[in-house]
Amino acid sequence: MLLVSEVLASKKSPDVHTVAHDASAHEARAMLAARDLGALVVTEHGRFIGMMTERDYVRKIVPNDSAPREARVRDIMSARLPFVTPETTIEECMKLMTKLRVRHLPVLSGNRLVGILSMGLTAACSNHN
Repeated sequence: MLLVSEVLASKKSPDVHTVAHDASAHEARAMLAARDLGALVVTEHGRFIGMMTERDYVRKIVPNDSAPREARVRDIMSARLPFVTPETTIEECMKLMTKLRVRHLPVLSGNRLVGILSMGLTAACSNHN
């Protein structure tokens, strides 16, 4: 069975893009667009506390006419998210993503963020086994 650690090792870019919880929603949206990303890991004092996705921005800022330059990432992020470890199998990740209807899973080793899996990457890996 393919493990998360193996998938992370094979990624072209091991970078995990993060944004501070107190950054503006506008800054975070600009980061997503500039890097062609669907999600950013949200940190507070360097620790993982949640994710901010394009969907969070569209659903929580746009319909309410909230001022994105004033709204903070902490106000629109998704918290209490599932995470996996490097020892988790890709099959387990797929089941978790499907069950919880999430497209991104942070990978933690202890309390340290070591990567992020996306639905597309996980599905591609699952299909090659």
